[in-house]
Amino acid sequence: MILFINFARQTLRFSMLQHIRVKNYAIIDEVSIDFDPHFNIITGETGAGKSILLGALGLILGNRADNKIFYNSSEKCIIEAEFEIGTYGLQSWFADNDLDYESPTLIRREIQPAGKNRVFINDTPVTLVQLQEFTGQLVDIHQQFSLYDIQKPAYQLTLFDAFCGNKALVIEYNQSYRKYTSLTKELASLEEARLQSIKEKDYIEFQLNELSSIPLDTFDQDALEGELNLIEHAEAIKSTTGATYLALYEDERSIVSGLEDILNGFKSISGITPGLKELYDRILSSKIELRELADEINQLADNTHIEEERALEIRDALDQLYKLQSKHQVTSVHDLMQLKLNLEGKLQHFSSVDNDIRKVKSEIDQYNTKLQTQADLLSAERHKHVEPFVATLTHLLNELGMPHATFVVEINAAEQLTPSGKDHVQFLFSANKGKNPSPIKDVASGGEISRLTLSIKSMVAAVIPLPSLIFDEVDTGLGGEIALKMAEIMQQMSVGHQLIAITHSPQLASKADKHLYVYKEIEEDKTITQIKELSLDERIETIAIMLSTKPPSKAAIENAKELLNR
Repeated sequence: MILFINFARQTLRFSMLQHIRVKNYAIIDEVSIDFDPHFNIITGETGAGKSILLGALGLILGNRADNKIFYNSSEKCIIEAEFEIGTYGLQSWFADNDLDYESPTLIRREIQPAGKNRVFINDTPVTLVQLQEFTGQLVDIHQQFSLYDIQKPAYQLTLFDAFCGNKALVIEYNQSYRKYTSLTKELASLEEARLQSIKEKDYIEFQLNELSSIPLDTFDQDALEGELNLIEHAEAIKSTTGATYLALYEDERSIVSGLEDILNGFKSISGITPGLKELYDRILSSKIELRELADEINQLADNTHIEEERALEIRDALDQLYKLQSKHQVTSVHDLMQLKLNLEGKLQHFSSVDNDIRKVKSEIDQYNTKLQTQADLLSAERHKHVEPFVATLTHLLNELGMPHATFVVEINAAEQLTPSGKDHVQFLFSANKGKNPSPIKDVASGGEISRLTLSIKSMVAAVIPLPSLIFDEVDTGLGGEIALKMAEIMQQMSVGHQLIAITHSPQLASKADKHLYVYKEIEEDKTITQIKELSLDERIETIAIMLSTKPPSKAAIENAKELLNR
């Protein structure tokens, strides 16, 4: 399978993955690896932990971790990787995230046995989301693709678009398509809201008509309830106040009249002592106050009327109010006014939905036109590159021992626009002369798929910047001269790209600029993975063992030397 990594770059031709350190991961106690900017080969015994290194790299790029990753379950797992980012133009990202910009940049991820993650960029804590965002700009990773992904039309289209140099067109189309689908969802939601509003509109208007039957903005509930209470008790008030007025003043034997008689008697003695004068003044004051009180009571009696018509009018108004308050479960005029405002707002919203629908439909039409134009451009580029793609691939397959291979890029028009444009793209292949090409999944063997994948990857790498390519046993099912030719193709690719390949092939191993060997050791009843860079003599012996057995024969050693010198 292939782990395909695209390191963004401007002028440099090499991947900026310089170093990785892995501690307490799977069967790795601790290893450190320095990578060459060109061709790196990793070999070793089956089960020694070669592919585990790829998993560790995935974690430093932000992949999720499970609880089975620990070599020692009582200690945390630490993975560090150093990237040279000097030409990536990432200063603004560091500023936006309040981080110090440094090149090279060190990423460290710590995973606790309990599952807690800590991530650092240049020793500053960041979130896992920030890590993914950062490495998403630094590294374009397409997961650890199985070789058999090339059987899938979606992956075939991704590779073909890369060869065509359609990256910018695809990005622009995808942005427009996402906006278009977002608008269509918004339109569906608005139309659903419109249907619902039609159902609700009549009832809301009915409620508003009810609420408008009372002048709520001038309706004084307390004042009307007070006035009605006065009218309902008018007869009792008039009777009582009339009798009181008579008793206080109007009657011949009224209280005020009696006080006048008392005052006349006291007047003759009021000058005898100060005490008598005080009593006289108090009686006089009482008489005056009672006289004023009698006038007020008489005025109240005169102003109190039994108004049955007014009482009926007030009762009708209050009955309407009480019914509305009971219906809407409120207790005040203010609450009813607030309800009315809310209902008026809903009606306003219903009328605005139609405007929103018209606006969204207009935007959809604009984006549909834009999408059609972008899809036409994409389709034209794809059709234009079919011939050079097929010619180059056929030549490479011939070099890799398939002289009769036939390859077809089939492009059919889709019934409607899709996330990838207006085309359905599928690779058809035949390895044998006279046999009609068919979908790769139906006809290609494992070895043929390996050669197809490498050939297409090398074609893509030749036309767009793919600084680092990591291959995991791409040589599966191949050997001899075919494997050697594959190694030569990869060696040529490494002139402009960093390659890291995990392999069992002595031919691939012989072409590396750096040969890393993974092996297992037993320490205190535990198996641990180690990795080392091989010297020339160690490379000769290792490749000889890969060619024959352990210990290698003299012939195998000579063959290994020959491979290294070719």
